[in-house]
Amino acid sequence: MFLNAARCEMFLSLASCQKILFRSNSKYVSRMKLLQEVKENDRKCHGLLKTGQFLLFYEQKPLLKPIQSAPGCVVTKNLQWQLAVTPYEGLQSNYLIARSLVESSSVFLDFIGEDEPRFALGIPTQYRELAESIAQKTDGQFFNQRASIFLIPENDACLVSQVNPCPGRRSHK
Repeated sequence: MFLNAARCEMFLSLASCQKILFRSNSKYVSRMKLLQEVKENDRKCHGLLKTGQFLLFYEQKPLLKPIQSAPGCVVTKNLQWQLAVTPYEGLQSNYLIARSLVESSSVFLDFIGEDEPRFALGIPTQYRELAESIAQKTDGQFFNQRASIFLIPENDACLVSQVNPCPGRRSHK
């Protein structure tokens, strides 16, 4: 009798574990389906631009900005860096990047969290002054891609190592 009760309890715990695994797998599967759909459908990708976050690149160099320990505090020794992430509205209002440039030079990367899209925006080489003004406004620098991998946190380094935001790649028109 004790043996049957133990088997029944083990079966119930196994069943609850399977439900949890199924739920997490179904979230994963639905997320992968959404990623694939966005990568294959330019209209869907274009529709996500206005809600996206953008990593800026110039000559395949990511824009990094220093991590400040406190507002107004400048760290001079052992400076730490992070990716400069900009929302769509900030591209136009802060940096005066034309919408047509965003649409033609951005590449979809992934989703942050549940549904916030992340893009890489490659600034074309003929817009050198624009790239310099953006770096100045963010107090950042466009670093060599290899060097930047060693300067930023591991998750961001993995992302930067996979990005190739060359203008002229797949556009979102």
